[in-house]
Amino acid sequence: MTDPSDASTSATLKLSVRAKSAADVLNDLADLVHSWNIDSLSAKVDAARNQLAVSTDGTCNALKTLSNQVSAQSGKKIPMDQVDLFWPLISKVDAAVPCAETKAAQSYYSSRHN
Repeated sequence: MTDPSDASTSATLKLSVRAKSAADVLNDLADLVHSWNIDSLSAKVDAARNQLAVSTDGTCNALKTLSNQVSAQSGKKIPMDQVDLFWPLISKVDAAVPCAETKAAQSYYSSRHN
């Protein structure tokens, strides 16, 4: 940094950024899904959380099924404003786990929603 009298100084700034873990993001997703009070969807998100410590494939399979069911219920049992909150959370899960299958489900949803 330089001032008009040509004096200079420097400073160091240290930032710490904590990224959410896969478990954290799945908990956020579970909170949203449980708020819908649809037992079958709650069971799917709970299965995904339970599989996280055991198997990435198991987590991804449960999330794929959940995503497909959310797509099927979009605008029916699940209001669109809630569905629109769901997909960004699934994208965060994809980044944390990763799950290619749920991305395919989102593409399916996007084509129906637009």
